[in-house]
Amino acid sequence: MSDYFTYYAIPILLVVVLAFAGTGLYVHRRKKLGDQWEHRRVSRALKRLGLGRSFKVLDDVKLVDEGRSGWADHLVLAPFGALLVYDLCFPGEYSGKPEDQEWLLHIEKRGSWKVPNPLPAAGQCSGRVITLLKKQGIRVPVYQVVVAASSARYTATFVKSQEVIALRDLSHFLEREKFQQDLEYDLDKAEKILLEASPNPTSTEQS
Repeated sequence: MSDYFTYYAIPILLVVVLAFAGTGLYVHRRKKLGDQWEHRRVSRALKRLGLGRSFKVLDDVKLVDEGRSGWADHLVLAPFGALLVYDLCFPGEYSGKPEDQEWLLHIEKRGSWKVPNPLPAAGQCSGRVITLLKKQGIRVPVYQVVVAASSARYTATFVKSQEVIALRDLSHFLEREKFQQDLEYDLDKAEKILLEASPNPTSTEQS
């Protein structure tokens, strides 16, 4: 029995441990090296889709108002109001419910992994945007979307929400009727307010 354990069970156990460790290392390395690329991919897509639509795209946004904070990977100011955008940077299939704290990410040939659901953060940041603008007399709706940003063909989202999409569907998402309205508010003023409340955002205007 002891010989069996030594020659068969231990090697099998080591293989299992290394497989889990390999998945963890892959996720860590992918996050370290890939996030910035996917982040830039979404930013470029928003700027391209905003051409001719007066979009103002702020990246890496953290808003602070009276001790309360909120963050977004991207914040779009447009004639229809504001749009908070959150990036899912790993290639793979995402599943879960909008109210879950974590979603399940299945990585092809790697296994499954839990990732944070950014929708609660979107709710907090939405409150910061509404409050900051309202104080200065600007009242506009704030929308939100989570984007699976990888260009890998097997990247998809099965989260049952119209606010969770793949990057390839972003153009179609922005064609919805609510994003075609013009609320005729001062975009420059709104941008200035949010930039002053955010320490390190970058801003690009699309005319």
